Amino acid sequence: MNITTCVACGGKQLDPGFIPDAGDNRSSVVMGWYAGEPHDRKFLGLKTGSVGSNAQREPIIAYKCADCGFLHLFAI
Repeated sequence: MNITTCVACGGKQLDPGFIPDAGDNRSSVVMGWYAGEPHDRKFLGLKTGSVGSNAQREPIIAYKCADCGFLHLFAI
């Protein structure tokens, strides 16, 4: 993915990066996008969060505008 212009301000410098996600009691990983509705997870009858299947997970990359700071997020 290579974008060249900020949709918020028209800035021309977009710096690539990522947003770490330390959920699910794991060390930091890149955030992911899941198709469809979230599924409740339970452990010993207690809700422990909502997540989709790892098979459906698509990593998310982020571009930050150097002028206004707007984040452009893309599932890859």
